[in-house]
Amino acid sequence: MSLPDHKKGSTQRVGLLDISTLGSLILLAAAAFYMAADYGDGTPSGGNVFPQLVSGVVFLTASLSLALRSRAVSRADSTDQRREKMSPKPLIIALLTFSFLAFLPIIGYPLLAPVWLCAIMWIFGMRSPWVLGLVSVGLSALAWILLSRLAYAPPPAGLFERFL
Repeated sequence: MSLPDHKKGSTQRVGLLDISTLGSLILLAAAAFYMAADYGDGTPSGGNVFPQLVSGVVFLTASLSLALRSRAVSRADSTDQRREKMSPKPLIIALLTFSFLAFLPIIGYPLLAPVWLCAIMWIFGMRSPWVLGLVSVGLSALAWILLSRLAYAPPPAGLFERFL
C-alpha cells in the first residue's frame, strides 16, 4: 500500500481513526509477541516462532505505516478544514463480529458462521442470493472441515452438539 503524492493544495488527511487503528495494532502485536514467548520449548522451531514472527511483522508494518501517514499529514495542506464523512460499515462489522463470537458457544458454528458471512458480504455490496448462499455455506463448511479434520480443533457446535 503506497501513499499518494501530496502536492500543494492536496486534501489528503489522516483521520483519528487511522491513527488509533494503527496504534491499537501496534499495541496488540507487541502484546502477542510477548505472550507468544511462553509457547517456546527450547528448540529452534518451538511453538513460539510462528506467532512471534507474525506479530513482529504486524508490529513493524503498522509502525512504518503510522510513520509514513504522520509524515504525509505534516506535508499536507493544513488550510483545508473539510470534514470527512465516516462510513458506519466498520462499526457494523465490528458489532457483527463481536456478536458472532459472543453467541458462538450458545448457537453454534454451523448456523452462526453462514449467517455472519452472508451479513458481511451483504454489507460489502454483494446482492446475489445465489452467491450469498453458496459462498457463505461453502466457506463455513470448508472451514469446519479444515478445523475439525486437519487441525483437530472443531468450532463449538452449540445447538448442533448431539448431531455432529
